[in-house]
Amino acid sequence: MNDGLYGQELFSVISWYKAVAVAVAAAAFFIGGYKYAAALYSEDIAQMREQAATAMAKQEKAHREAERKSALALSEAMDQLAAARAESIDLRGDVERVRKLADSYRARLSAASTDSCDALRERLAGCTKLLEESAELCEEGARLSGEVAAKKDALASIIKERRESP
Repeated sequence: MNDGLYGQELFSVISWYKAVAVAVAAAAFFIGGYKYAAALYSEDIAQMREQAATAMAKQEKAHREAERKSALALSEAMDQLAAARAESIDLRGDVERVRKLADSYRARLSAASTDSCDALRERLAGCTKLLEESAELCEEGARLSGEVAAKKDALASIIKERRESP
């Protein structure tokens, strides 16, 4: 009868070893699978980081190009503004010259006799017309200068916003 009891103990010890072996094998499979998945995820993460870095470099290059174009446009606008101001100054000189000429014709007209006044009156009328045109051109130049200055301020604020935004 002892043989039966010994056989059962041996069977339970072997079953216990089998259970431990199965548990160890399951743990080994789990750890191996986890390490394999972690390696795959690490590769995916590295690939995603590389793609993100490439995309950011392309985007930065595009932003730099856009910034360069904006700066060039701003520079051209500033040159146009300077040219408009110079032209406005030239127009003011022309207006002043025409005013002096008109004043001299008026003085001559006042000093001349009535029968010689017809030619001077025609010249005075022509000068007065030129003076009016010059004044209109000066007004238009001032208006254009104001518009250019407004556009320049708008461009400057846009560029400032782009530089401040990430």
